[in-house]
Amino acid sequence: MKRKGTKIFKRLLTSALIITTIICGSNWSVSANETVLDYNVIIVCDANGNITYETIQEKSTFDVEENTIEYEAEENSLVIPQNNNDISALSFSGLAKVQDTEDSPYRNVCYILAQYSDGHISHSSGILVGFNLVLVSAHGVYDDKHGGFAKSVTVSPGAYLDANGKLVQPLGSANKTGIRAPSGWINLKNDAYDWALVGLDKSFTTYQIYGYAQDYTKAINRNITIMGYPQNADSIYYSKGRITGTTDGASDASHVGLWTTSATSQSGMSGGPVIDEATGAVIGIIKGEAYNIIGISKGNVSVPFTEFVVNTIKSYKEDLK
Repeated sequence: MKRKGTKIFKRLLTSALIITTIICGSNWSVSANETVLDYNVIIVCDANGNITYETIQEKSTFDVEENTIEYEAEENSLVIPQNNNDISALSFSGLAKVQDTEDSPYRNVCYILAQYSDGHISHSSGILVGFNLVLVSAHGVYDDKHGGFAKSVTVSPGAYLDANGKLVQPLGSANKTGIRAPSGWINLKNDAYDWALVGLDKSFTTYQIYGYAQDYTKAINRNITIMGYPQNADSIYYSKGRITGTTDGASDASHVGLWTTSATSQSGMSGGPVIDEATGAVIGIIKGEAYNIIGISKGNVSVPFTEFVVNTIKSYKEDLK
C-alpha cells in the first residue's frame, strides 16, 4: 500500500509541475530519467545532451493564422470507411527519382544522418522549415534502444550519391545544435506526435513554406506529393497521390490522428514532406509505409501538421535568431 501511495504522489507531483508551467509559461528543468506524461510538452535536448522541458501554449502569441489552410470537404469526397476498423488505401503510385535536387522544392528536402552514443547510425529524411531549422520524424533522431536522443545529427539538403556511391552535398551540410520533440512521441509513443525539430549550426538560403488544416479530416482528397530518401537510394524520390482518409478508426489508439494517402513511401523516407499541390505548403511529414503502421497493403501513412506543430516551429525559430 505504501508503494502504491508513493506512485500516486509522484503522478500528482508531475501533474502539478505541468500545470504550473502552463500557467507561468516558462521552461523548467527535470532530471534526465524523469518522465512527463503530457502530449503538449516539448522535450528539449541541447548540444551537450542536457534535457529540459518546455510547454508550448495551445494558443500562442505567434500569428499562426498565416499558416492556416482552410479546406472544405468536397460534396462528393470519398472518405475511407472507418467502421469496424475498415481502413483501406485507394490507388497505388510508384516512386520517381528527382533528377535535379537543387530545384525547388527538392532543395529543401534533407538527408538526415543520426549517430547515437552507442555508435549506432541511422538515416532518414527531413524538410527545412527555417533557414537553420529542419523538421524530421522523431523516430529518426530518438531511439530508446540506442540511448535516446542522437548524439550527432548531420543535415544535407538536396544531397545525392554520385556514380561512385559518394554522398554529394551541393548545398553543403549542417550539424545539430539541439533537438526538440513532443512528449507525445518520446514518452507516450503516439504516432500523431512522431515529429521533431533540429536546430542547425549553419543557415541555408531557402526553406519550404508550411501550413496546417484546422480540421485535418477536411483535407481528404487533396492532391499531394511526398518525397524523401529511400534506404540505399541514390537521390531524392517522390510519389504523387492524394489524401485518402484518416486512421481514426484504428483499433490501436496510438495510431489515431494520421492521414492515409495513395502516395507511397519506403523505409528511409520517414520525416520527408507531404506537400499540398494547390498551395505548395508542407502540411505534414511521412510516417511510413501503411502496411508497417496499420496493416493496409498499399500507400503511406503521414503525420498531419497541427497548430501545436506550427507554434513549436515558430518558438524554435525565435530562439535560433
